[in-house]
Amino acid sequence: MQVKQRLTTNAVISVASALVILLVFSLALYRLDKADNLAKISGDIVLNSFERVTLRNDYLQNSNERAKAQWFARHEAFGKILKSASKYFRVPEDKKTIDELFKNHESIIKIFAAIVENREKKKSSSDEVVISQEVEDRLLSQLNIKVYEAVLHGRELLESSRRARSSAITFAGGWTASVLIILITAMIINSRTMGRAITERVRRLRDSALVIGGGDLDHRIDIKGDDEFAELSVAFNAMTDKLKTTYHELSNEVEERKRAEADVLKLSEDMAERNIELEAVNKELEAFVYSVSHDLRAPLRHISSFAKFLTEDYTDRLDDQGRDYLMRIKRGAEKMSRLIEDLMYLSQISRREVSRSNIDMSKLVSSIVADLREADPAKKVKFDIAEGITAYADQRLIEVALSNLLENAWKFTLHIENARIEFGGREQEGKTVYYVRDNGAGFNPEFIKKMFLPFQRMHSEKEFEGTGIGLAIVERVIRRHGGEVWAEGEVGKGAAMYFTLG
Repeated sequence: MQVKQRLTTNAVISVASALVILLVFSLALYRLDKADNLAKISGDIVLNSFERVTLRNDYLQNSNERAKAQWFARHEAFGKILKSASKYFRVPEDKKTIDELFKNHESIIKIFAAIVENREKKKSSSDEVVISQEVEDRLLSQLNIKVYEAVLHGRELLESSRRARSSAITFAGGWTASVLIILITAMIINSRTMGRAITERVRRLRDSALVIGGGDLDHRIDIKGDDEFAELSVAFNAMTDKLKTTYHELSNEVEERKRAEADVLKLSEDMAERNIELEAVNKELEAFVYSVSHDLRAPLRHISSFAKFLTEDYTDRLDDQGRDYLMRIKRGAEKMSRLIEDLMYLSQISRREVSRSNIDMSKLVSSIVADLREADPAKKVKFDIAEGITAYADQRLIEVALSNLLENAWKFTLHIENARIEFGGREQEGKTVYYVRDNGAGFNPEFIKKMFLPFQRMHSEKEFEGTGIGLAIVERVIRRHGGEVWAEGEVGKGAAMYFTLG
């Protein structure tokens, strides 16, 4: 038999025994309750009998009419008690006693009624005083005998209720003890049998495990049977076979790893050299971008200047198409100049040292908004700037990032009625997430991965002018602070730019 089955057997025995004990106690409680009811009824019979004696004496000695009325009331209550007793007392001897009490009850009412009637005759006729006294004495003697019999019968019923209570207690104790003895005996037998089988199998498993642990992977465990230990021995043998195979594989792998480590070491040395070279190339590239941008500014200034001279001095000599070409040259030079300025600034951000301090972000945003309103006072935009937003960062760089974000929001709400721009911050996973949100033109979420790259535009230049460098500058500033920047938006439903600072 499997260990699980033996444990299940123990559990079933325990549950069955518990149910039997519960049933025994339930029956015992029922019998105890019934015995208590019998005792109460028996006590009421005896008590009522003595109360009637007291009321009778009060009536006979003092001619107390109230005592007489109370006696009849007690007698009526006694009849109800007897009816209740006939429902509860089921033992033949008890039923016989109750029948005797019913007869006694009828006799007592007749005798007491005769005494009352004799008392009434005394009041109405003085000639029969002697005769009435003799009759009353005889009736009173009969009444005392009947009351005494009633008390005796009540005590018999009381003793019967005590025997019933004692029987219920004995029943509960006896059955409980018997069930417990059977339960303990069955569990001991089952446990000892299971214990011997388990101990022997565990010993064999332990000895075999020590042999295998000593390095003998050819050793096999041979435990017969249909229990868990036999299954475990099969699993042990399969594990040993797998260990043997794995050991050989590991030996080969160790050799391969040694060779791989040598290759990795050499590769790491090569990578270190390449990183040094790459860093030098990056610096040269940044210097090149800065140099080229700087060198391009002078020719562009000349182009802009000569375009201005042509516009001022030779406009009347050009036809409409010539004037259009001249304006295109001027606008292209201005755009190229802005683009060079942005590229130079982007290059400077990469080289600039980050100098952190405590910044009042709300105050900084309010200052930028004031500049935007001053530059374009005709535009109506509602700003919602959260109070008390702070950061620990490089103020100049953060001002550049916020300026680009707010200028974008200002630009993309150009054609929106009831334009609204919001700035705030919220706590998320232990970091402050800052955001600039607007209800402007929005953007296509499909291009969200490209929007922080240089020269990437989400809208055509005809709709909204710009160089496409602004968000790249924002991304570079946030990355220099060890933070992250991301965006959310939909076309026609506005955009939200989020960033954190490391």
